[in-house]
Parts: sequence; C-alpha cells; structure tokens
Amino acid sequence: SFLLIGDEYEKSVKNLLEMFNRFAKHDQAEWGNAYHQPSGKFTNDSQIVTETANDPRAGASGTYQIVVATEVAHWKETKQISATKAFQAFMACVPVEPDTLVVLESTANGEGNAYHETYMGAISLADLIANKIPQGWNGFVKLFYAWHEHPEYRTKNLDPHEQVSIMATLSKTEQELVERFRCNAGQIHWRRRKIAGPEFRGNESKFEEEYPKDEASAFLAAANRVFSQRHVKEMEAKAAGNPCKFGRLNPHQSPSGSRYVSCDECPEMEAWLKVWEDPEIGQRYIVCVDPTTGATRGVNPDNH
Repeated sequence: SFLLIGDEYEKSVKNLLEMFNRFAKHDQAEWGNAYHQPSGKFTNDSQIVTETANDPRAGASGTYQIVVATEVAHWKETKQISATKAFQAFMACVPVEPDTLVVLESTANGEGNAYHETYMGAISLADLIANKIPQGWNGFVKLFYAWHEHPEYRTKNLDPHEQVSIMATLSKTEQELVERFRCNAGQIHWRRRKIAGPEFRGNESKFEEEYPKDEASAFLAAANRVFSQRHVKEMEAKAAGNPCKFGRLNPHQSPSGSRYVSCDECPEMEAWLKVWEDPEIGQRYIVCVDPTTGATRGVNPDNH
C-alpha cells in the first residue's frame, strides 16, 4: 500500500492527495500498473491510504511499501498527541526490503523534533553513492533545497542602475550570500522585499527559518534564545577546526567527604562532552543553564 500522512487532514493530507492525483492524471511513464483515482486503488491490488499524524497509532495496522509524510517538523508534540510516536508507528509498518521508500518532506521547525533528529541522522546522496556509510546511519538520505536555488525567488528585469545600487549596499548577510552562493542583485532584491513584507515584518531570523540558505539556518530554534544562534554556529565552526578530546562527567568524593566532578577521557561514542581546553584552577567560568524561553520539544526537552 501507499501511505500519505500529515498532521491535519484538511490542510495537509487532502492537499497531498490532490497533488498525487494531479500528477497521476498527467503521468506518461510506463509503470505497468494503472491508478484508479475514485477508488484510490492500483491494478496490482495496492491502494492509497491517508492518515493523520494527530492519531498516535496512525498507519499502525497496515504494511506499506511507500510512505510520503508532509510537513513532519510541524507535527504536534503534546500530552495527547505525539509526533514521535506517530512517526515510530508508521515506520514500524514499512519493511526493510528493496523497493520500499519513505519520503519525509518539511520546512524546518527548530531542533529536537522527530524531523530534525531524523535529518541529522541521515547522509548526503554523494556519501551514499561513494559508499561512505557511517556507523549508526538511520537509512535516510537528506536532500536540502535552499531558497536561492529556486528560479522564482528573484526579481526580474531590474535596470542596471538598480542592480548597481543593490550590490553597493549589501549587508554582512547579503555579502555572504553573494560570496558563498553567487546570489545576484535580483535575488537580493527579492529577499529584501520578502523580509520587509507583512509575512516577516523585518524579522530576518524568521525569514531564515522559512527560506533557509543552508542546513544550519534551516534549523534555527523556534524558541527565542539568549545567544544568537547564527553567532553560536560561527563559533562552533571555528572550534571544529581545532583538535579536541572526548569525555564524560563523573562524580567523586574525597577522603575528607567533599564532592567534586571530573571530566574523564573516553571514546567518542561514549562521550557527553567535547573538550577543546582543560579548565584552569583559579579561573572563572560561565555555565549556561536553560537558556531558552518557552516550551521545548522532542524526546529530550532539555537538549538545547
């Protein structure tokens, strides 16, 4: 069977089914198998099944060769509805066999949800082709589509004077787009108008969530962070180029009865921490605890 699943039937599942029917109607490929739209059945006895992720047991009673799940990052995670449980329920119904396929598509919606965790455990298509399969791979291949790759997201027919004016007034972020992704004046102009419009009202961070330029900006946390996520990512990138060791925190008690914690080195797979610099006795250090506002999501809600 072919499962189509989303969070709300009228908004996402029904729309997904209509798109499938439209594509099927105009499909000219020779599949050796015909689709009958009114019944949702195929001539090989398969059929389309629609479910909502608001049901934690969605799809649990079937066996599916193909699953298309839409806007997975926006599935609800509450006391009554669990996106993680719904995801686990239908995944358990897909055999790990040739000719099976699971497609998860979504705009990103912060970190810690089922979609983010699945995406982070996936590998690129290039690594799959090169057979660079890491230990613990979850079986998914990640495909990222940045806004500037979309041919419609640009202002056309700018005159030369407008183009020169735009390129002469680039912000730091816009300059990065030009240098890293070779964005042109039409793309920068479209981006500026989009951010200034009623959808984002000048909020550049919100634009980055809906129209990300790369994977890092796609998964900006939905909660308001004390520390700028963009600058944190920049610092992480700088640190990543330096050697580090891996460790775990272990509690101890001295003969006098005082308690202390040590960071003991261990293999990467067992580590809690990456250590770039050992602490120095007598120095002062800042420890950040619970730096977000509002609720967090996911299996481990403190993982931020």
